[in-house]
Amino acid sequence: MYGNYRLWAEGPNGAGFTGYQYLGDPYAGVSLVGGMLEFTDQTSYDNLQTRLTQAYEDHQSKFFDPWNNLTDDQMNDYAEAQGFDEFLPFKEFEAYWGFSSLRNLIQNDVANWMAVSHTDMTGYPEDNYFIADEPQQTILNTSGQVKVAGAALQLPVLMPAPPNPGELSCIYEDRKRGEDNYESNRILKKRIIIDGEDCVQSATCPLPPDISFKGKALTFKKSGLFKKFATKMRVRLYGKAYNNICNFLKDYDTAFNNPDLRRRYRMVVENPFLNTNFIGTKYYETTEEIQLIGNTYSLVYAP
Repeated sequence: MYGNYRLWAEGPNGAGFTGYQYLGDPYAGVSLVGGMLEFTDQTSYDNLQTRLTQAYEDHQSKFFDPWNNLTDDQMNDYAEAQGFDEFLPFKEFEAYWGFSSLRNLIQNDVANWMAVSHTDMTGYPEDNYFIADEPQQTILNTSGQVKVAGAALQLPVLMPAPPNPGELSCIYEDRKRGEDNYESNRILKKRIIIDGEDCVQSATCPLPPDISFKGKALTFKKSGLFKKFATKMRVRLYGKAYNNICNFLKDYDTAFNNPDLRRRYRMVVENPFLNTNFIGTKYYETTEEIQLIGNTYSLVYAP
């Protein structure tokens, strides 16, 4: 099963051990201390998020892609019959460390919410949390804490109130949410995620200073209760970035992240700003386009 990290053993294959089997790569640069993951440096932190992200995508791809001929309803019936768990790679990572993650806390809230009938998506638990990126949620403990390069970071867990008019706030402006009914009983939720925008590592804005723009789509179907619904989709994120004195820095455009529509519970596309010249990015215009079969839905953010 994709995402199965398991334990690991040193030594190459053929090293002379009877019945030796390679059991996966170790986790480099990370340890668990006092209920918090600690990373030796920023690179180790970034690399683990990349590894978790790829494991999640591989896990979905391995399950959904071979059944491209099925309808969405047939595919979802099959997923339920097979007990498919989209978050298995994250759960395996957490189990490896015996770690209580923010992701697990949020998804427990989601499970409780989805077990009760609702007339719409108002109050959906994921909307209440500041950290919207599942790989990052998996690295944080339930209090939003992680240590990177010796610096303990305390990220906000719950969404804060909107800032006062004219007040710049990296805490609030990092997130933009929206949703559409794309069929009578199906809802597409969209989210733009700006990590590291207007931020330096400090007490008031303690995010690592890497800037990453992400667009995320996830879908639900209502049949008595709401439930996750896999449908064919693809995501594009594009816009313009400006520095803190409003000088234009660059255009960015992820393009659609797959040549064809792919069936997923949720899909994320990312545009990282790896050049340190962009760490000062404060202002941006961004549009997220979600393509479903026959339709394109947009979420625009221009603070």
